[in-house]
Amino acid sequence: MNNNKTLLGLLSLMLLHLGAQSQNAQMADIMRENGKIFVVVGVIVLIFSMLFIYLISIDVKLRKLEKEQKEK
Repeated sequence: MNNNKTLLGLLSLMLLHLGAQSQNAQMADIMRENGKIFVVVGVIVLIFSMLFIYLISIDVKLRKLEKEQKEK
């Protein structure tokens, strides 16, 4: 069952990759010319940094709970 899910996931990623390669880069060129590509990059950086901070905060809380559990 798990092997089928892995195979299905790999196939879907391969299809997404092929679809992304077939698109032309006209929209990226237009955004680059207008300077909007920096907005897109900024939003992506902001999203990834917030996810990173969230994961670190979860890790800190988990370590604190594990430490309390060992003390009991």
